[in-house]
Amino acid sequence: MFDRALEADSPDPTDLAFVAVQGSKDDVADQEKGMDGLAAKEQGTKLAPAIGDRLWRDRYNNYSARRLSRGLMVSYNLVPLRRLPEAVEKATEIRDKLKLNGSVQAHIVDTTTAALNPYVLMDDTKPSGGTALGFVKRMGDAAFKIDGHPMGLGLFLVFNLRKMHGNATSAYSAVKGVFDPRKKINGGKTFEVWTKYPWPGLRSIPPPGMAIGLEVAAILRRVKPTRDRFVRAYEHTKEG
Repeated sequence: MFDRALEADSPDPTDLAFVAVQGSKDDVADQEKGMDGLAAKEQGTKLAPAIGDRLWRDRYNNYSARRLSRGLMVSYNLVPLRRLPEAVEKATEIRDKLKLNGSVQAHIVDTTTAALNPYVLMDDTKPSGGTALGFVKRMGDAAFKIDGHPMGLGLFLVFNLRKMHGNATSAYSAVKGVFDPRKKINGGKTFEVWTKYPWPGLRSIPPPGMAIGLEVAAILRRVKPTRDRFVRAYEHTKEG
């Protein structure tokens, strides 16, 4: 719906799947027929060639919706391919519980793994905007529960590092100490959390503290009485 708000000729909001086939002309025709059969079985339809071609050309522009909201948060996760439907459903559930506007996107990585990259809109010019960060925390927790794990660097890695790598965490820290002894590369975000306050006791917080902070953000976001306003632009174009 966000693309529709930005470009009036975009397709109506719906679940979309991009499928690319390759091979000889006959092979491509056979594969296309097979995909048409699968789509029909799931009560789906194929978009007009002109629309499909444009969407395929723009497939790397995943986050144009940023223009509606001044910002957005993306949650990067790897999940078992066999559990992708469950993961998509869970991402939608978390988004709706936190009263956020966003989209759930995924793509196949290999024969056993899928990348789940849902995003939610946030306006970080408003005091409540930062509460959208809680979505990333909740999605990471959900990924662990379905035998996957979150991805990312910095603040979104530090509190999950030990959960992902166990006792090897100290080895990662030691290696970074060799290559970055002065802690200049992504300082205060990979193995520890630095704050902007220079005073003892406030200079840094333990990684679990970051997790607690993001969980509090999610709770505050959930008790927020209404959804954000970003969908209004789409509703306005639909009325017009």
